[in-house]
Amino acid sequence: MKTIKTADLANDINEVCDWLEQNKQEWVIISSPRNKNMVIMTEEEANSLAKIGRNADYLAKLDKGTEAIKNNDLIHVSFEELKAMED
Repeated sequence: MKTIKTADLANDINEVCDWLEQNKQEWVIISSPRNKNMVIMTEEEANSLAKIGRNADYLAKLDKGTEAIKNNDLIHVSFEELKAMED
Protein backbone atom coordinates (compact mmCIF):
# COMPACT_ATOMS: atom_id res chain seq x y z
CA MET A 1 0.00 0.00 0.00
CA LYS A 2 1.26 3.47 -0.90
CA THR A 3 0.42 6.82 0.64
CA ILE A 4 0.55 10.12 -1.21
CA LYS A 5 -0.26 13.67 -0.18
CA THR A 6 -3.05 15.49 -1.97
CA ALA A 7 -0.60 18.19 -3.04
CA ASP A 8 1.58 15.57 -4.77
CA LEU A 9 -1.23 13.65 -6.43
CA ALA A 10 -1.71 16.04 -9.35
CA ASN A 11 1.96 15.77 -10.31
CA ASP A 12 2.19 12.01 -9.80
CA ILE A 13 -1.23 10.79 -11.01
CA ASN A 14 0.20 8.94 -14.02
CA GLU A 15 2.81 7.21 -11.85
CA VAL A 16 0.14 6.28 -9.30
CA CYS A 17 -2.13 4.84 -12.01
CA ASP A 18 0.75 2.87 -13.53
CA TRP A 19 1.68 1.48 -10.10
CA LEU A 20 -1.93 0.42 -9.46
CA GLU A 21 -2.12 -1.25 -12.87
CA GLN A 22 0.96 -3.33 -11.99
CA ASN A 23 -0.19 -4.06 -8.41
CA LYS A 24 -3.88 -4.71 -8.99
CA GLN A 25 -4.74 -5.75 -5.44
CA GLU A 26 -3.10 -2.74 -3.86
CA TRP A 27 -4.52 0.62 -2.84
CA VAL A 28 -3.12 4.13 -2.70
CA ILE A 29 -4.13 6.24 0.27
CA ILE A 30 -4.42 9.95 -0.42
CA SER A 31 -3.64 11.65 2.87
CA SER A 32 -5.59 14.78 3.63
CA PRO A 33 -4.50 17.56 5.97
CA ARG A 34 -7.82 17.24 7.85
CA ASN A 35 -7.58 13.44 8.32
CA LYS A 36 -10.24 12.85 5.67
CA ASN A 37 -8.18 10.38 3.71
CA MET A 38 -9.31 8.75 0.49
CA VAL A 39 -8.30 5.59 -1.32
CA ILE A 40 -7.59 4.94 -4.99
CA MET A 41 -7.82 1.40 -6.31
CA THR A 42 -8.45 -0.36 -9.58
CA GLU A 43 -12.02 -0.93 -10.69
CA GLU A 44 -11.35 -4.67 -10.46
CA GLU A 45 -10.41 -4.31 -6.78
CA ALA A 46 -13.43 -2.09 -6.07
CA ASN A 47 -15.73 -4.67 -7.67
CA SER A 48 -14.08 -7.41 -5.63
CA LEU A 49 -14.69 -5.50 -2.39
CA ALA A 50 -18.31 -4.85 -3.35
CA LYS A 51 -18.78 -8.57 -4.04
CA ILE A 52 -17.28 -9.44 -0.65
CA GLY A 53 -19.76 -7.06 1.00
CA ARG A 54 -22.72 -8.58 -0.85
CA ASN A 55 -21.53 -12.09 0.08
CA ALA A 56 -21.23 -11.08 3.74
CA ASP A 57 -24.79 -9.71 3.68
CA TYR A 58 -26.06 -12.92 2.08
CA LEU A 59 -24.22 -15.09 4.62
CA ALA A 60 -25.69 -13.03 7.46
CA LYS A 61 -29.19 -13.68 6.06
CA LEU A 62 -28.44 -17.40 5.85
CA ASP A 63 -27.20 -17.38 9.47
CA LYS A 64 -30.36 -15.59 10.57
CA GLY A 65 -32.49 -18.18 8.77
CA THR A 66 -30.52 -21.05 10.27
CA GLU A 67 -31.01 -19.61 13.75
CA ALA A 68 -34.75 -19.24 13.10
CA ILE A 69 -34.95 -22.89 12.09
CA LYS A 70 -32.95 -24.00 15.16
CA ASN A 71 -35.23 -21.95 17.44
CA ASN A 72 -38.36 -23.13 15.63
CA ASP A 73 -39.12 -19.46 14.99
CA LEU A 74 -40.99 -20.15 11.77
CA ILE A 75 -44.19 -18.98 10.19
CA HIS A 76 -46.43 -21.84 9.09
CA VAL A 77 -48.73 -21.10 6.15
CA SER A 78 -50.69 -23.19 3.72
CA PHE A 79 -49.94 -23.16 0.02
CA GLU A 80 -53.08 -21.11 -0.57
CA GLU A 81 -51.94 -18.52 1.98
CA LEU A 82 -48.54 -18.40 0.33
CA LYS A 83 -50.10 -17.81 -3.08
CA ALA A 84 -52.30 -15.07 -1.59
CA MET A 85 -49.16 -13.31 -0.33
CA GLU A 86 -47.93 -13.01 -3.91
CA ASP A 87 -50.86 -10.82 -4.89
